[in-house]
Amino acid sequence: MSDSNIQLAGNIVRDPEIKFLDDGTCAVQFSIAVQKKVGDEIRTSFFDCDIYGKKAENFASSVKKGDRVILFGELLQRTYEAKDGTKRSAVNINVFDVGTSTLWNPVTIQRQTHVD
Repeated sequence: MSDSNIQLAGNIVRDPEIKFLDDGTCAVQFSIAVQKKVGDEIRTSFFDCDIYGKKAENFASSVKKGDRVILFGELLQRTYEAKDGTKRSAVNINVFDVGTSTLWNPVTIQRQTHVD
């Protein structure tokens, strides 16, 4: 774990995108919207998230756009070169764990036998 740990609750704004890395590891990308009320104003922030491995497969098969989730992860900053040649920076959340929120809807949990 790092010093940049973060916990967020928000709504998924696009269906999770599943990819498989060269080594076969499942990688899922998704985005969430987090709202905060400041006075009479509601401010919305959007965060791009990445999750890997078996938990990524479980996550992608369990949620969809609009679902409310609670996640725990770390902030990761990356730099890249844009198509126009300029250097850019982006911050993503590397998700350690995520679950659905019971704030507005009931959640059904399906237990699986743990296999190493």
